[in-house]
Amino acid sequence: MQIGFNSIARRQRVNNIWTIWDQQFKTLSTGSPHLDPATATSASVRQYRPSGQWASVNVPNAETRGNGIPLSQWTLSRGRAANTLSHGNDHLYFYAPLRGDFEVECDCEAFGWRDSQLLVGGTWVNLRHTLDAYDVGSLHARYRRLPLTPKMTKLRGDLHYRAVVRGDVTTTFINGRAIHEQQLLPDSDPWVALRNDYKNEGGTRNLRVTGNSDRSADDDVRPA
Repeated sequence: MQIGFNSIARRQRVNNIWTIWDQQFKTLSTGSPHLDPATATSASVRQYRPSGQWASVNVPNAETRGNGIPLSQWTLSRGRAANTLSHGNDHLYFYAPLRGDFEVECDCEAFGWRDSQLLVGGTWVNLRHTLDAYDVGSLHARYRRLPLTPKMTKLRGDLHYRAVVRGDVTTTFINGRAIHEQQLLPDSDPWVALRNDYKNEGGTRNLRVTGNSDRSADDDVRPA
């Protein structure tokens, strides 16, 4: 049954149709575990509103409130966090603030209506599907698009994100290439989060935090 709900919702998105009905209908698919037949079993997947190390954060507005859009739903399995139900621009925040010098890296699903990003220091970076530009944004919205020269070569599968915080600068790498530098203010957001674009079903794998942050050193943090 769940596979049928997912298939219908996916076809609607491909046709660039995203109605309130679609989102309400998609809610029905969260009634049973979301499984990847290639890697998951019913015993290895837990579906619930994240708690403990992770917190789900929605960014509601008058439209989503007024139309009764369901809250976002995340599926957590070992080594992976997946956004299985979208409220809007959805976020999954790590529970502890981080200061000092540290690095965050993970593999984010990309393209084909599955765009996910890493948010560090209040900023996320998203490679455009054209591979010649990228978007930069905050918790609330995208605020600029910047050219990427030379463009990235053809990519397949997940994108490997790495955000390096040194002093008051965050440098974001995608597949080993430095894409963007962001100046950190003294009161910059200290929270690390995963982000999913509106209308996208995405996921993030193998997230790691390492370094000498004020929280701890050489942590290995994975959704579990």
